[in-house]
Amino acid sequence: MQRAIGLSDAVALRELWSVAQRGRYDLIHTHSSKAGFLGRLTARLSGVPVVHTPNGLYYLGQRGLKRRFYHALEQLAGS
Repeated sequence: MQRAIGLSDAVALRELWSVAQRGRYDLIHTHSSKAGFLGRLTARLSGVPVVHTPNGLYYLGQRGLKRRFYHALEQLAGS
């Protein structure tokens, strides 16, 4: 996973899903914005409950369309 959104995120999501399937976890706990989004998506795809603790929201330091995009992702992942 890299800072910019790209193909590496799809690879990371696939790997996280694979780990979640093999590990049969009871809970996934996420923290940061991008990793937290991928972790929450992984949890949903795996059927594992998730707890998210935001530790600094990346989008607050952004402006305009980029801020709205990241805020929308946070809302989507949180619902």
